[in-house]
Amino acid sequence: YDYFKDAGFIDGSNYTFYNESNLINSDVCDGDIIDLSGVFRNKSFVFSKSLTITSSLSDAYLYDCQITFLNCKDGSSTISNLNIENHVDEKTAILAMNSMNMTISNNIIYSTGLSAYPIFLSRNTTNSYVVGNIVRTSIGQGGAWQHPGILLGGSDYNYIWNNDVTVEDSNGIYLSEYSGGVSHHNIIFNNTVRSS
Repeated sequence: YDYFKDAGFIDGSNYTFYNESNLINSDVCDGDIIDLSGVFRNKSFVFSKSLTITSSLSDAYLYDCQITFLNCKDGSSTISNLNIENHVDEKTAILAMNSMNMTISNNIIYSTGLSAYPIFLSRNTTNSYVVGNIVRTSIGQGGAWQHPGILLGGSDYNYIWNNDVTVEDSNGIYLSEYSGGVSHHNIIFNNTVRSS
């Protein structure tokens, strides 16, 4: 499948980096940089390797897309400079699950879907940084309680700082026992949080 024909690598190599199971193929190695440009709609990026996902020109626009890092324990990964807008229920914009040494920075994320978290560190995601993001949520078609801008569930020793978070009818930054377990020893500081 050629899911991401607009995506490429900074070194100029262009090849399909996903297989039929929506997982990155063997051509992608730990430490690679995937530099996105253009518009992406209804895509699920699932990564199980330590990578940098970025838009060096800050011109990648992801609509109803999800970026998932799953079981990334070796090396470090970065997700930066992306514009993400989601209106689909239960579609988290950026999800890190059972991963460590993640940096999620300088992204602009807007979400309206029920349980569609802009940033979610879940189930044993540790030693990670969420910094300098602009996060907005608003009440979508469901109308009821929405979702926090940044959610931690069962994740410890993370740093959340210098984010600008605006939410409707929810918590700006939420450590939830119901979304993966209790979180401990996280450092959260110097964020601007607005809730209405």
